[in-house]
Amino acid sequence: MKKIIGVLFLTILLQSCMTYKGVKFEDIDTNKKNHLQINLKGKSDKINGLLISKNQNEMTIETYEEYKPQKRDKKQTISKNDIAKMWKVKGYCFIGCVKVYK
Repeated sequence: MKKIIGVLFLTILLQSCMTYKGVKFEDIDTNKKNHLQINLKGKSDKINGLLISKNQNEMTIETYEEYKPQKRDKKQTISKNDIAKMWKVKGYCFIGCVKVYK
């Protein structure tokens, strides 16, 4: 039981150490590997994925589970009009972890 609680605490801690930056559809650079978190209109869950391609009206991402980015599930095409909010996952931030402990 203690191991499960420890793993759960560590997972929550590492999630809070990730930094996200709000980004607009037009500002996404297709030349870089972009890990995105997308909130769709009318849905409460978030889609996590790696940008594959983008044109003027839609983007294709390869989705994955939030805690297992190395395991990619499927490709999904999302229309620009369906996106409510989008974040670019910037990476691990040690300062974010320190703020959690305070």
